[in-house]
Amino acid sequence: MGVLVCINMTRTYLQSKGKKGAALVPIIWGGVGLGKSQVWGQVSKQIDMELVDIRTSDKDPTDIGGLPCPDTDKGQVRYLQSSQMERVLKQFDSKGNYIPKKRKGCILLWDEKDRSTTEVQNATLQLDLDRCINGRELDDDVYVVGAGNADSDMGTTPLSSAAATRLIHFYVDSTSSAAVKGWQNWATDQGLPSWSIAFADYRKEIFCGEEVEYTEITKCTPRTFVWAIKLIEECHKIGGYATRPEVIKSLVYGTIGSVAGQEALAFRKLKESVPDADKIIADPEGASVPSGADSFGILYIATQHLVDYAYADGKEDTEATRAFVKYANRWPDECKGAFFNAALHRGLKVAGLEEFKTWDEERKAA
Repeated sequence: MGVLVCINMTRTYLQSKGKKGAALVPIIWGGVGLGKSQVWGQVSKQIDMELVDIRTSDKDPTDIGGLPCPDTDKGQVRYLQSSQMERVLKQFDSKGNYIPKKRKGCILLWDEKDRSTTEVQNATLQLDLDRCINGRELDDDVYVVGAGNADSDMGTTPLSSAAATRLIHFYVDSTSSAAVKGWQNWATDQGLPSWSIAFADYRKEIFCGEEVEYTEITKCTPRTFVWAIKLIEECHKIGGYATRPEVIKSLVYGTIGSVAGQEALAFRKLKESVPDADKIIADPEGASVPSGADSFGILYIATQHLVDYAYADGKEDTEATRAFVKYANRWPDECKGAFFNAALHRGLKVAGLEEFKTWDEERKAA
C-alpha cells in the first residue's frame, strides 16, 4: 500500500537528527461507508501502532490547539489540551524532562477532515506542516494521516491550495471489478453468508452505486515535485510490492497530479537509455549518441548525469570533462547548449576547450 511508503518515509525523517526531508501526511478520500477509517485501523494494527481517531467534523479550533488559560503565576497563557490531543503531544515533567510514551508508535487520524470548518482545518494544517501548535509539539513517534469524503458527499468544506499541496492524496476505488473482488475477499474473511458475497458481483450496479468523479486538488509545485521524486526512489529502494505500477502511480499522482505524474514517470524511464559515462571517456568520438523521438529527453538527463560524474566529490575530473565536451559537441544544438551551460554553471573548466569556443562563437554570431 502506498500509505505504508509514506509512513516509512516519515519514520526516516523523524529519526534523522538533522530532520532532513519532510513528514508526509497521506489522506484517503472516498464515499460514505467505504471503510476509510477502518483502513487506518487495519494499517495501525499491521504496524503495531496506537490509533488516535479525531473526528474533526464536531471539533472547534480549541479542541485541536488547546483552550487558552491565563497562568497568573508565570504571567503567560497556557493551552489546556483534551485527553485525545495529550496522547499525541510531547509530555514533560516538572523539571522539563521529556517523558516518552510506552508504545511502538501512534497514528493520528484526522477523520472527516473536509467536514470540519475552515478554522479547524487551519489548526490541523499547523500540525500537518510544522508538527506543532501553540507551543506544543507532536511526539516523534506520531504519524499524521487523514480521511475525507470529498466530491462523494454534500456538506464538505473544500481544502485550500495550501492544505491540498501539503497532503498525499489517495482515492478509494469502489466501482471497478477489482474493488468488488476486494470486498468479497474481506466479506469471506468476515464470515458473511455466501449469497451476500455473490450479490455484490451479480448486482454490482446496486452494490457499488454510481461512480464518483473526484476533482483533482493536488498540483505540481517545487515542494510536491520533490516529494514525488523521493517517493519514486523510495519505492524502488524498498522493492517488492512498492514497485508495483499501481502503488507508484497512486503515490505520484496523489502528490503532483495525474498529468504531471505521467510525465515525470515517463521521463524517469528514459534514464535507462542514458549513455554509459565510462564508455564515453574511453571513446568520446565513437560512443553512440541517442536518436529517435525520446533522444532530447535522454540527452537532457545525460547532461546532468555527465556533469555530476565529472564533478564527483566536489573535485573536477578534467579528463572526464574533456571527453564529455567532445561527446556533447556531436549532439543537436539545443542539447549541446544545455550541456555547455550546465557545465559552466557547475564550474567545470570547459571555456578553454576548442569545442566550447567554436560553439560559443557560433552562438554569439547567430
